[in-house]
Amino acid sequence: MINRVGLQCARASARFTAVSPAAFYAPRHVAATFHSARVNLFEKSSASNSAATEIEHKSRISGSYHWNFERALSIVSVPLLGAAAVVGPNALIDFALGVVIPLHIHLGLDSVIVDYLPARRTKVLNILATWGLRIGTGLALYGCYQFNTNDVGLTAFVKRLWTGKL
Repeated sequence: MINRVGLQCARASARFTAVSPAAFYAPRHVAATFHSARVNLFEKSSASNSAATEIEHKSRISGSYHWNFERALSIVSVPLLGAAAVVGPNALIDFALGVVIPLHIHLGLDSVIVDYLPARRTKVLNILATWGLRIGTGLALYGCYQFNTNDVGLTAFVKRLWTGKL
């Protein structure tokens, strides 16, 4: 009887994948055998597990770097905007704003794509949105460069907008 119950538990646990939340809410006897059956879960030779695929996970640290870089851009943009208001049109401030603002927007929109168009659920939309964002950010960086070098610059343009002297 114990062997038959153990066999049933192993069969039940083989249906779970590594990313399935059902494994955490399974009955205790199923959850106990889940870890031991997980070793064979992703073998291609098993007929019952041929549909199971392993999902590649990013490092836990990569999200931390992304968050820290996003916060750093936010912190840097505050004194840059203050310096632009106090100093006025300046080539270095225009250059810094032309880099910091598009990168800050890129990281924010990248987080939106990761949250609302995850690759595991909407693979094609995720790829299209990610590459669209990358191309858009590249065009924005190039546009800021062109505007700063061939026109009045970002801070002078905002000053003209603010005073109404376009």
